[in-house]
Amino acid sequence: MSELEDVSFWPGKSSYGSWGQGSSDGSYTRVGRTNAPVVTCKKRTVLILVAVVAVLFIISVSIPAGMLTHYKNHYSEHVTPGTSKGSVPQPTVPQPTVPQPTVPQPTVPQTSTTPVPTASSTPLATTTAKPVFPSWGKYRLPGNVKPRFYNISIVLQLFGNETNEDQTIPYSGTVLIVVNVTKATDSIVLHAVDMDISAVQVAKCAEGEDYCSGFAKVKDYRMTEGDLQQLEIQLNQNYSVNTTLNLKLEFNTTLRDDLRGFYKSSYSVGTESHKTTTLIATTQFESVFARKAFPCFDEPSFKAKFALNITRPKTWLSLFNSPLLANITYDETRMLDIYSFSPTMSSYLVAFVVCDFGNIPTKTMTSQISSNTINITVYGQKAQLSQLSYASEVAVTVIGAYEDFFETAYPLPKLDIIAIPDFAAGAMENWGLITFRESALLYDPSSSSSNQQQYVTYVIAHELAHQWFGNLVTMEWWNELWLNEGFATFVGKLIGTEAANVDESWPIAEDFRFDVAGSLELDGLITSHPLSVPHENVTTPDEIEAMFDDITYTKGSGILNMLYNFVSPNVTKGALKDYLNIYQYGNARAEDLWSCFDKAFKEENTQAPKKQISAMMNSWTSASGYPYVTASRTDDGIYINQTQFFLCSTCNKSSVPDSSWVIPMIYQTSTSPSTSDRYTLDSTNGQILSTDLSWALLNLNWTGYYHVLYTNRDTFPDLKIMTDIDIANAVSDMTLLFRGGHVEPDKFVTFLASVVNSSSADYLTWRILLSSMQYLLDIHDQQFDKYQTVSGHVYEWLNVPDMNLTFAHVDNMAVKYRTLLSSKLSMALNINHEKVLRDIPYMKNLTTLWLSTLSPNSSATTDKVVHNDVALQVWTCAYQSNESAGLWAKLWAKYKFSKIASERSRYMVVLASGKDNSLLRHYLDYGLAKAKDDETVGIISLVARNRRSRLDTWDFVKTNWPKLIERYANQGFSMETLIKSTTNYFSDVYKLRDMQQFFSANELGAGQLASRQSLEIVRANIFMMERLSNPFINAILDLDS
Repeated sequence: MSELEDVSFWPGKSSYGSWGQGSSDGSYTRVGRTNAPVVTCKKRTVLILVAVVAVLFIISVSIPAGMLTHYKNHYSEHVTPGTSKGSVPQPTVPQPTVPQPTVPQPTVPQTSTTPVPTASSTPLATTTAKPVFPSWGKYRLPGNVKPRFYNISIVLQLFGNETNEDQTIPYSGTVLIVVNVTKATDSIVLHAVDMDISAVQVAKCAEGEDYCSGFAKVKDYRMTEGDLQQLEIQLNQNYSVNTTLNLKLEFNTTLRDDLRGFYKSSYSVGTESHKTTTLIATTQFESVFARKAFPCFDEPSFKAKFALNITRPKTWLSLFNSPLLANITYDETRMLDIYSFSPTMSSYLVAFVVCDFGNIPTKTMTSQISSNTINITVYGQKAQLSQLSYASEVAVTVIGAYEDFFETAYPLPKLDIIAIPDFAAGAMENWGLITFRESALLYDPSSSSSNQQQYVTYVIAHELAHQWFGNLVTMEWWNELWLNEGFATFVGKLIGTEAANVDESWPIAEDFRFDVAGSLELDGLITSHPLSVPHENVTTPDEIEAMFDDITYTKGSGILNMLYNFVSPNVTKGALKDYLNIYQYGNARAEDLWSCFDKAFKEENTQAPKKQISAMMNSWTSASGYPYVTASRTDDGIYINQTQFFLCSTCNKSSVPDSSWVIPMIYQTSTSPSTSDRYTLDSTNGQILSTDLSWALLNLNWTGYYHVLYTNRDTFPDLKIMTDIDIANAVSDMTLLFRGGHVEPDKFVTFLASVVNSSSADYLTWRILLSSMQYLLDIHDQQFDKYQTVSGHVYEWLNVPDMNLTFAHVDNMAVKYRTLLSSKLSMALNINHEKVLRDIPYMKNLTTLWLSTLSPNSSATTDKVVHNDVALQVWTCAYQSNESAGLWAKLWAKYKFSKIASERSRYMVVLASGKDNSLLRHYLDYGLAKAKDDETVGIISLVARNRRSRLDTWDFVKTNWPKLIERYANQGFSMETLIKSTTNYFSDVYKLRDMQQFFSANELGAGQLASRQSLEIVRANIFMMERLSNPFINAILDLDS
């Protein structure tokens, strides 16, 4: 799953109807909708049975005879003797299927005779008797049975004419699970939540059979209370080890409205007063939300094959992980789609969508490894199809690159990619059916910026990396989520995105290091966490969701990059190939990965210890935080030693265990400035690196995950002989070491100024400089005089008068320099947009032109005048210079109904950039009440970035916390962003106390870890303001003397 993109680039319910009373023949009729045909259950069953005969002819070649006999008998049980079979509807030709195991094909769902509940996402009571058996009472499932196959059948009450996005959409379902008994048992515990379980039956299979008949009701069952989210079943007898059981569960629930489980999404076309809304149904199951859609064993290690039957409106389509086997008429308005079995996978990877979308033509490629055909199809709103072509091209390129790098085939015959209108994360790697937030998939060459193109490329590459790391081989438990996400981040950026970087215009290696620098700040907190967290500390749904953070993704990728550079590409490829081959379709732990690296490293380095990589990498995954290496000159040479880095030097560290790391160091010295050396620093006692050195450059090329503190300036090389990456590394180190109290303010300021004026400082150095400058601006923003001093010098460093915004000039710049230009210009506008207009006279022409395009029926265009890579800054300046309620309303309408994802993102940012506090509060109100749920947190975060509205935004969040926590409590990404974006700027004890009181008095859901980290960041900010701010300001002023 991809995290949300940086938002700076972002860019009371009515009931469906009721069910009538039973008729004289025992069937039920549906009432409450005059435009829907009334079909009795018995009549529908006859139609389905006859249609199934046709389907069975198609699929019989892949089903063993015994299974086929049972499949036919299963439906004959539901037909009253003497009823007419009617005509046989013709199914469509099935798509190519994966080789099917000797298991039953999916069963066709029968309409439930249990009334469908109308609650949207509230817990539903079961209809079972009072329980008399002991409760399991633990978060982790007992493991006495393991699933092998699921047949999921869903009858969705979605007809294609629903237009109210608040409408409740019920569905009924049956899931048949083939399980093996692994420990003698008379009970089964699995997951289910927010649904009504109407029937639970079990059947014992003959030896060697996977599918059986003779179902009987279980002795008892019950839903647990609280966040265990389990269904406990008491069987009628004790079953011995190796027994195969069929567990059949019937359930009723509704599409959810919280972007989790099986939920409803919607999109609109038109205007606010004349809009048409269409509902769709889609899924998001990672991390623990498959249980909200159907009963299942919802843990990563309970892998199985999944098949699906699902109804859809006749003119719509459905999608699933595996290929479509056939479809048949279900009733006058709906079809039933029947899907083949998926590969063996975890429940969180299951996905299905029902929508009226279109698609661009399917691209076909041939696997380099297996020679199998892979069909790649991209889906989206019909009005957005022109924005999907780029994604299709990237997918083909990246799959080929991964097969080459992993030497392992993409194992499915198809890949579907779809843009979902409402989506909580950036994207989700469901095997064979990847779902995306629209802004993470859509690319319009005429409107999107280079940043947007690179972001879309990376998200696609990240999700495709998961098809191997996460899907083919899955972490055993959520405590080692980094095995999925760290790998997908590392490979997605440095292999996948690089493969799509056909003209080599993107600074991918530099951007990767910039991202790692961001995780170093978070990982310097006492409240950080290890990559491999003890499993007993990650059990509840909230604890699991909290693992989806920057440590898991970016630190995970950072230590893998460190390892990759310390060993060799051949060792890495060999280790990963072994890892994928050994654990394919199974689960693995970090120790399994390191074992593969040990083997590959030993083969290339025969003198190395057998467990050298394990010993080294375990030190990085088992402890939180990271070290800084001190380099000091002594009489014997340059002495180095390691100490754990803490961002908050005044925080209580008594709870932090002593840690040391085995640091793989790559360095360069004055005696061999054109080559590199390797050294392993494996203790805190210190080592003499070398004698007779005038300087040493440690952490060469910024491949290591640590800081370097040079106690003597002459042990550090001159900037003139350093690369851009190494200078950027030094700036990053110096900034965090200054904030942690290890570097004096005057030395920090002098170093920054020397780098700003250095001709060696290039793209990455300036990105790191801008990040450091932004921190210095933020920390002083509530103290007017200090802010004026800092912002004045920062503005001067940006060199605004030399910015050339003409289209031809910007277009001729390399992509990375366009990125720098837009970033510098954004910072300048946030400091003083009036001064920007004076310093760049041409900006006035651009803003006037853009404003003219907003007029009704205007023929004005900014095409070939305003470059896409600076369009956000031009729009921002235009809004800041002409801010009014009328312009705000006009831009809000554009944001709401634009079908170009990059434009929507720009409107979101621009609306948060003003200085009118009443309009900013209005934006917050609208963001909560009228924006899509997946964009509300982004809007709040953007407004909080505006220094004029930070205090108001925090007050808004506190006032509306009940609504926010109801909507986002179980969304780790959203809760972390919501908390940190609105509090991390604070730097006084009064706000700290306010935060403490608020966090202790309110439910935090998946934001508990984020709240502790925010409190620590604010304590570090207070240290900065109380101990370092005045000397820092004085050092800044000394630059003028």
